[in-house]
Amino acid sequence: MIQESFKPVGLHVDTGFNLNKILYKQIIIPLSSNGETIIFKNRFYGCSTTFSLDPKELKAKGYNKRSSEHQKLFKGRDFNKKYHKKYLKHEDIKNLKGLSIEKVYKWKVGEALIFDRSQLHCASSNIKNKKIGLTIVTKK
Repeated sequence: MIQESFKPVGLHVDTGFNLNKILYKQIIIPLSSNGETIIFKNRFYGCSTTFSLDPKELKAKGYNKRSSEHQKLFKGRDFNKKYHKKYLKHEDIKNLKGLSIEKVYKWKVGEALIFDRSQLHCASSNIKNKKIGLTIVTKK
């Protein structure tokens, strides 16, 4: 899938909708140098889901299921305010409670970011104009 984003994509997981398949990796290949992807250590094994606490977002229709169940799964300390301000201003900091960052990947054209499809992730809020990338999902 080729994606073009003009605003940051929120917290989500790209696990697909067939829970009988064995998930493997997700690959993002930047086609523009403008962008960052935040990969969290936290994992989710349900279907593809966008996570939010916003009642309006939870009712929205789209490709992914909408849910706030991550708040029950990832109970824990408050999210780091420094990281929130630097990378995730577009997300409600309460939506990130219990999450911890594994990697902040700064996009470089032609490189490949590879991570497990079960890992929560989102774009950073540091987008100028737009970003374009190729996303590939794999299964075993």
